[in-house]
Amino acid sequence: EEFKVSVCVAVFCKELCFSVNKIHVSVCLCVETFPRAQNVTWISFNFKTLLTWSPKPTNYSYTVEFSQRGQNRERTPLCIQTSNTECDLTTAVSNLKGKYIAEVQSEPVRGVSSDLTEFPHTASNWFCPFNDTIIGRPEFKIAVNEDQRTITVHVKDIETALLNGQKQRQSIRDIFKDDLQYKVYYRKAKSSGKVGYDCKMCSCILPWFQTLKYNGQCRIIK
Repeated sequence: EEFKVSVCVAVFCKELCFSVNKIHVSVCLCVETFPRAQNVTWISFNFKTLLTWSPKPTNYSYTVEFSQRGQNRERTPLCIQTSNTECDLTTAVSNLKGKYIAEVQSEPVRGVSSDLTEFPHTASNWFCPFNDTIIGRPEFKIAVNEDQRTITVHVKDIETALLNGQKQRQSIRDIFKDDLQYKVYYRKAKSSGKVGYDCKMCSCILPWFQTLKYNGQCRIIK
């Protein structure tokens, strides 16, 4: 007569099967571990900076640690043992010209202990807010001047996600200062040729002719 015995404990296991005296034994050898985070990526738009990763956790959580080059690691309270797959680090990366790196660590969920001394973790690439954030498209208006020969292009400085000491949103001009300039392009309608003007202020004057229609665009150079 043959017997079958199966022993299995925990979630992350490797099953070994063998026979002893016609008794078939199936044993799960279990080493507690958690899946590593994947695709750890910085996403920054107008200085709104997020760290994102995958996959969505099941029966475990994530903790984010970050550091500026040459400094100690830090944590932000909302990204400790979280089930989310993104972490808002906008205010954490406050030195805009500093270089930062982050790690996403896989851990037990809150209230669950673990015997692991080191948890699986995945590091990001280096990130510099000043250089790496993506700046959105500026809004602008056009007004024909009294001389009927020139137009003025008025550009609205983009607001960022950053606040000043008075809790007011800073514009890209507040941040880039003299490093900010706009490149204004204009061309005749249905023409492939275009002319570009550098504009360091929020407005600039361009030549205009009543007999021609123009299409224009404005681009930021920083």
